[in-house]
Parts: sequence; C-alpha cells; structure tokens
Amino acid sequence: ENYTPGHCSPVELTYQTKQKNNEEEHTITTDLLVAADGGNSIVRRLLGTFPTISIGYGRKAVTCTVSLENDIGGIAFQRFQPNGPIALLPVWNNESRDTNAKNYANIVWSTTPEEADKLQKLSDTEFINRINELLQSGPTN
Repeated sequence: ENYTPGHCSPVELTYQTKQKNNEEEHTITTDLLVAADGGNSIVRRLLGTFPTISIGYGRKAVTCTVSLENDIGGIAFQRFQPNGPIALLPVWNNESRDTNAKNYANIVWSTTPEEADKLQKLSDTEFINRINELLQSGPTN
C-alpha cells in the first residue's frame, strides 16, 4: 500500500519530556507517521490501533552466543552468503576488566528457513565448525 497525499487522516501525537524539575508537553501533527521503532513500538502503543504494512522476507535467523579464544577488540564481523548474512557481534564482559576473562560474541545468521532448520539439527561441533569456516573465509561470489 502506497502513501497518497490527501488520503490519510492527520495524526496528532502528544508527549511529555522531563528534565530535572522541568516538565514540558509537546505535540506533533503530521499527515504521515512511520512507526519504525521496532516490534514493541512506543509510537503504536501511544496512538492505539492503526493500519500497518508487514513484509515477509522469507528468511529465518539462527542465533547463539559463543565463547571466543581471542579478543576481537569490540569489532563486529559480517560475511555475506548467497542465502543471507552471518554476523559475529562482540559482547562486552562488563563484570571484569581482567585480561584473562573470557570473551563472548553473539552470532546472528540470517538464511532460508530450510537452511536454518538444517543448521539447528547440527551437533554443537558441526555448527561451530561451520561458523568458523564461514567467518574465517573470504567473501563468496
């Protein structure tokens, strides 16, 4: 569904801000409001029910947390595969500044539902080997 000027009712959103002892009320009025602030959208909660557009991309994410042998210095890595990207996202260990503390990262692997189902059936060792193979290899064509 496309936006056509004149075919939408104006939206009015009133909200309050607080800074120290000062509270202010603000109002925004617009002909088009895009509530792209996530699945638990505060904009949708404040405004109540209104039409939404949802698009499926035919992808499923496989996620996990892994322990790393080496510190990756807070750098995220991503490899683009034919079925979708795989990302290694560092997780900081806030509990300890010990240089010997374990390093962790989250894996987010976006792929087809069929491949995701196959990945979830792999043993832990097979899954880790597959992740290492993809992340340590260069880009694919």
